[in-house]
Amino acid sequence: MQDTQQLQQQLEQEILAEWSRDAQVVDYNSKPAAPKGDDGFWKVVDEGRSREQHAKELEAMLQDPGVLDEVSKRDPRLYAEVRDRRIDAAIDAFNQMHPDYVKCQRNFREMLKALNAEYLQRSGDLSEDEMMDALYDAGVWTAEILSKTFKRLKRQGRLEMPEGMTRALTQQEKLYCTALVRTGKVTDALDYHVASSFDGDLPRNFTMDRYPVPSANAVWFVFSSLHAADLSPADLAEFRKYASRIPLPTVALLQDALNAWLVNRPDTREVQPQTPVAEVAPTRQELDKLSTEEIDEMVKATHQEMRRSR
Repeated sequence: MQDTQQLQQQLEQEILAEWSRDAQVVDYNSKPAAPKGDDGFWKVVDEGRSREQHAKELEAMLQDPGVLDEVSKRDPRLYAEVRDRRIDAAIDAFNQMHPDYVKCQRNFREMLKALNAEYLQRSGDLSEDEMMDALYDAGVWTAEILSKTFKRLKRQGRLEMPEGMTRALTQQEKLYCTALVRTGKVTDALDYHVASSFDGDLPRNFTMDRYPVPSANAVWFVFSSLHAADLSPADLAEFRKYASRIPLPTVALLQDALNAWLVNRPDTREVQPQTPVAEVAPTRQELDKLSTEEIDEMVKATHQEMRRSR
């Protein structure tokens, strides 16, 4: 609040100084002639207005973002100050909208990276402060755009989440988990999926019943990978509805449910057991070097190969 008042006082002094230079008027109770090139600000000074009335009108004018923009354009130093304050205001509004956002360097850099890729396409020649200034100048540093970017990165698993809160797996992590399933390391795949959803830091009190959502997500991901060769996406979606009655699924429970579902469904067909492929899973370092597009193609190719192997 104090900062806002100081800014308004500073802007008032800037405007008054400019008026004094242009019109050479210091008596605000008289009716001076409008200066040449009147920009509209002169109309607030009129006969019968006291300095206090004038100050109130000036303060009201400075509440208008358009007026503030016009004034700040005349003074680069003032513009930089207004920009910094509005950048901070957008961040404060964003933090109120998303209390689950973890304020850390990793998340901050991911946000800037995503915003730059979508709105600026600038190379790595800007510092973080310069990047924020450029985004503000482009009109995209707003609480709404920050919120949209945060939600997208959260879905992609690219942000650190609060302790005990899970995140989605990245494409690299999904591919590595799928590779573990293909090599027959089902237990390792389950452990890896759950640990990754907690950003590699499992809560000390972790059990499946205490954290049923990340546990169920891991089970369903592994189970879906196991049956990528014999269940189409439509079949899998139908089966998930059927198996939704299982409160805390495990791979074994889902397999029993699948057998019952296949027997009872009208178009039952024999499902061939899947034989794990003897291959070496790629390392995390190898996966980290891949682009998002390459990873997407590898995931598609893996599922297609598993279906052809039926």
